[in-house]
Amino acid sequence: MKYLGKDIRYLKTKGFSFIEGGDGIFFGSFMYYLCYIVPAILFIVFFFIYRKQVKENADIALVRTKKANKMAVRRLKNAGKLMKENKKEEFYDEVLRALWGYLSDKLSIPQSDLTKDNVETELAKYGVDESLTNEFMDILNTCEFARYAPSQASDAMD
Repeated sequence: MKYLGKDIRYLKTKGFSFIEGGDGIFFGSFMYYLCYIVPAILFIVFFFIYRKQVKENADIALVRTKKANKMAVRRLKNAGKLMKENKKEEFYDEVLRALWGYLSDKLSIPQSDLTKDNVETELAKYGVDESLTNEFMDILNTCEFARYAPSQASDAMD
């Protein structure tokens, strides 16, 4: 009964080499060195990307400035839903939150310091066109009037 070397998954014990010249062609080949170089390069690239992201996230004002558009769009979409549901007070409240929040985040002004005069001054400092500033202030005035004096608010929702 000699079944050695004739099994289904026979383990070879002789004749295999990792060095070139024998059966093995992996050791010292291009693929061998590539298996070391690619992970090292990927580690370095991801390390620098991670460091950059940590530095950016450490600056809270920069993060708020970058996310200001996304937050304003989300609030305005919510205001649109409220408008379709014909919830006037909530609609104007949400529009005001979107506008004041956007200005607060973009101009890096705390919401407690936001006034119409401060906003006009800051927008002029950033070189925003005066007609655009006036239009923005008109929207704020309309929303505030409709919110605090809701008797004529239904026409201005559109």
